[in-house]
Amino acid sequence: PVKENCYRALTTAWFKKQFPDAKITEVNMGIGMAGSKLASYYVKSEVVSKKPDLVFLECAINDYIERAIVSVEEVEAQYETVIRQLRTADPTCDIVALYTTNADVTAKDEFYEQSATQDAIAAHYGIVSINIGRELRMTYGLREGRRNGELTDAWRKFFADDVHPNNDGHQFY
Repeated sequence: PVKENCYRALTTAWFKKQFPDAKITEVNMGIGMAGSKLASYYVKSEVVSKKPDLVFLECAINDYIERAIVSVEEVEAQYETVIRQLRTADPTCDIVALYTTNADVTAKDEFYEQSATQDAIAAHYGIVSINIGRELRMTYGLREGRRNGELTDAWRKFFADDVHPNNDGHQFY
């Protein structure tokens, strides 16, 4: 998708439209293939230093992808480190935990282990969470990302590949 069509830019545009008198500055700290491990190292210098009022936090899908080398216990410690650094710096900073999905886990009406762990931490800290896979199932009945090893047409409506949303997917996010 074009940079202006990604969910981050669309969300910022929505906030600007809803609150035209507010000063809204978007800071994109997303790093491809970065799960909670990298986030735990850069959140203080790269996010906290910007003094955000609102942070959308999504590490789960990359933590899932890295599951062979990063244990769930490590994910738990790293994810909580991110939240604690944000909350310590500014207890009034709102956080929204996002759990994106991929073609292999969307068909299952469940969290994968990494997102379940992160959701338990988010709940402990009173953080709002959004499970994209669950929302796709509930809103569009998307129950199957793959069939016989191939991506389904229903999946391709929202995704460019097995994990990255296309323009329709970004609009849904």
